[in-house]
Amino acid sequence: MKSFLTVLEYELRAFLKNKVYLISTIIIGLIIVACLTVPAFLLNGSQTSGEETSSGPYDESTYVYIDKTGSLDTAMLESALPGSSWIEAKDEAELRTTVEQGTASAGLLVEDLEHYTYYVFNSSLFDSTEATFTSLLQSLHEMQWLEAHQIDPTDYADLNAFSVQATQVVLGKDGASNYVYTYILIFALYMVVLLYGQNIAVSIASEKSNRAIEILVTSASHYALIFGKVIAGALAGIIQFAILLALAGGTYALMDGYWNGALDFIFHIPANILGSFAIFGILGYLLYAFIFGMIGAMAQKSEDINASSTPISIIYIVSFVFVYMAMGSGDEVMLSIASYVPFTSFMGMFSRMAMVDVPLIEVLLSLVILIATTVGVGILASKIYRMGTLMYGNKITFKSMLKALKDQ
Repeated sequence: MKSFLTVLEYELRAFLKNKVYLISTIIIGLIIVACLTVPAFLLNGSQTSGEETSSGPYDESTYVYIDKTGSLDTAMLESALPGSSWIEAKDEAELRTTVEQGTASAGLLVEDLEHYTYYVFNSSLFDSTEATFTSLLQSLHEMQWLEAHQIDPTDYADLNAFSVQATQVVLGKDGASNYVYTYILIFALYMVVLLYGQNIAVSIASEKSNRAIEILVTSASHYALIFGKVIAGALAGIIQFAILLALAGGTYALMDGYWNGALDFIFHIPANILGSFAIFGILGYLLYAFIFGMIGAMAQKSEDINASSTPISIIYIVSFVFVYMAMGSGDEVMLSIASYVPFTSFMGMFSRMAMVDVPLIEVLLSLVILIATTVGVGILASKIYRMGTLMYGNKITFKSMLKALKDQ
């Protein structure tokens, strides 16, 4: 136990002091903060604090127009765009000149109620004048049609205002609301497994290539070494994930006045969902981490890791896609299958628990299968680690390693 704790402490320190680990944490953290602050300012400008806000980007703007239909006037246009002022041009040349010289922000040439030309000197991503004017012409066209067919506009407005009110009562899990944060958590776990799994494999292969492992295996048991390395990697991933999650939650709490609760469905995750994610997520991570550890032990040098880990990475990616498709389609059969296969159960069962009510016996059965598989793979990984790290020269395959273990 002492040697395990020594290896765990050493490997965890190495992970936490690694420049890539620190820099990636800082960069991802800054991206999260930016994503939660910049859009809020763009959408809301500034916190109102009970004060009136600006009515939009078109306040005190001037526009020029030509109406060939005779249906529009300055008052109608100013009503459609509050705070704006309008100039009626004599011809198209005057309209273009007014826009080009900057006297007007934009120009509108109305041929009829179904066709118009919008003139602007520099287009903007946030320019909604064209959409507003299109809506205005559609309303005018609708009014003329109603008058032509002798339909009372008030009665027609009342008819359009009618809507059926539905109240939904969720007796089990609200799968539609839980889908977003379930997918986010699964995708975060997906990235953590791929990143730290590769790191563990490279770390073991590097020790083997410089013969440092020969000293390690004589000073500590292979169980302590492999379990210490894998669990250290798991803790490093958990720490990084927790830091980023806390940073995102804290930033969102500070910016809540800007978002007005728009992202509550992501950040207000129920405690039981987070608990199930932690249990199944950690076990699933450990399962793949042990597998990546075996790959590192069988590799002759760290450069071989990418090629050796490709089959495992493909299996993992296919597992993620399978669960994602099952979630998206709401296929309970697919999710049920994914809940009991160890390579997918940590994602599949968590998804089922988040989106539907799952009997406790099924949860426990999935958990027992996952624990047994993880422990079994961990023991196999430690034995392969012990043999693989002392074998040099010939290419080591999983088949040859199992044969060597069987002969012992």
